[in-house]
Parts: sequence; structure tokens; C-alpha cells
Amino acid sequence: MVIQRAPAAAQQQHPHDQLRQCQAQLEHAWRVIHEDPMRALKRAVLVAAALLVARWSWRTGRLVYRALSFRVRLSDRVLHSIPPSDFNYRSAFQLSQEQLSQLALMADPLLREALDQGSLVIIHRPVPAAGDPPAPSPPGPPPPAQTEWMPNDEWRALMASHHAWEEQRAAWAAWLAQQRMPKELYLLGTAHVSKKSADLVYRVVRAVQPDAAVVELCWDRAHHVFSEQQHAESQEQIAWWTREGGDDPNCLESGSASKPPAAPLSLSSTLSNVMAGLKSGRGALE
Repeated sequence: MVIQRAPAAAQQQHPHDQLRQCQAQLEHAWRVIHEDPMRALKRAVLVAAALLVARWSWRTGRLVYRALSFRVRLSDRVLHSIPPSDFNYRSAFQLSQEQLSQLALMADPLLREALDQGSLVIIHRPVPAAGDPPAPSPPGPPPPAQTEWMPNDEWRALMASHHAWEEQRAAWAAWLAQQRMPKELYLLGTAHVSKKSADLVYRVVRAVQPDAAVVELCWDRAHHVFSEQQHAESQEQIAWWTREGGDDPNCLESGSASKPPAAPLSLSSTLSNVMAGLKSGRGALE
């Protein structure tokens, strides 16, 4: 292989060419320095536009989702009251059989199936007749206590007025409880860990839109929840005694060990309070 080399004069670059090359490099650097802020601004504008488009798309999607779906918002409170003593569930169920067809007219096969099977029952509050007496007026303040100088006759009259006030107060409380009762009560029976029951609850709530919803657990499920909570509390106390040296009897004698932590208010304790109230009114529903 033969390599020909250029003459030394040809390898050397002319000074004017070097000057032009340096000038071109400086111009390129100056152009890059001045063009970078513009490019950054353009990129910022493009990013802002993309964010605006994404936000508008998210809002549009949320509006479409709200229009096509339904989300029920219920208050985080439980309405609990003992049913009246003269309430009969069987008679109310027989009287409400005619009203079940109104809800069955909805174009929902799952609700229609629940009505046919008896899983969904509607109880309507009876409308008072026109001849019923009006509601009593609110009671006044209680009578004052007897003084030493009050005669016996005046004291007897005062006690009679006090008894009349108590009767009026009881009548007012009964009328107020009657007014606070719901106009319609929807009873829905479900099965534990069932997708069909969950869908049925969702569709009934969507169709009825109740003011309040009350959930009652079966006895086996509630007992399981309570046993789990008691086991967790016992394990926590055992761990505390082990950590604080509760196994050593000298700790209790010297007073170095403090008291075990109190059990926190959990879901099981709340459910136990609710179920205790429900048990008191269960006899009227049977």
C-alpha cells in the first residue's frame, strides 16, 4: 500500500481560514446561547398546553362518568328507634303486597327477581284518618317544688297539674315519635359474601335513594367479629405485660409497672352497642 503525503505547505492552514473558522464557531455559540431561552420557552408552552388538555380531558371524563353512573351519598349516622308496641310485621307485610308491583315495574330484572322471591319487602306507614284528634301542644315547664309554707290544698292542686303535665308530655312524645317514623321502610335480605347481594343492595339504594340505611349483621358474623376483637385485646395486654416486665411480681410490689392500656373503641364495640339496642325492640318485630 502506497501512502502519498501532501506537501508541508498544503498541510498548513491559511491564517484567514483559521480566523473564519473561529468566527463561525463564535457565531454558532452565540446563536446557541440566544436560542436556548426561546427553546425553553417553547417547551414550557408545550408542556402547559399538554397539562391544560389533560385537565380538560379529565373534567370531561368526570362529567361523563357522573352522567352515566350513580353514586349514593348517605350520612354517616345510624337512625335507631324502638318500634311501637302494637307493630305487627306479618300484617304489615300482607298489606304491602299490593305496593310491591309499583317497584316491580322498573326495568331491572334483579329487582324484579328480589320482589318475586320475597327478599325485598316494602312497609308503608298507615296514614291517619281525618277524624283523628290533632297533635297535642308542646308541654310547658314543670311545676315548681313545694315550699314549707304552701298549704295542703294548694299542694294537691299542684300535684294534679303535675300529673296532667306528665300525661300531656307522654302524649306529645308518642305523637312526635309517630311523626318521625319513615313513610316507607324497605327491608332487604342479603347473603354473606355474595356478589349478587352486593349488586342488589346497590340497585335498591339507587332506585329508592333512602335518607338513611341500617345494616344488621347475623349473629354468627357478629360473634366472629367480637371474638376476634377480644382475642386481639388479650394479645395486646399479654404483649404489654411482657414488655413492661409484668411477669416479675417485684414490679407490681415496687409500683414500677403501670396499668395496661385500655382497649380502644373499635367497630366491634360500636356494633355491640347497636345490637343491644336492636335486641330490645326485636320482640315487637317477631
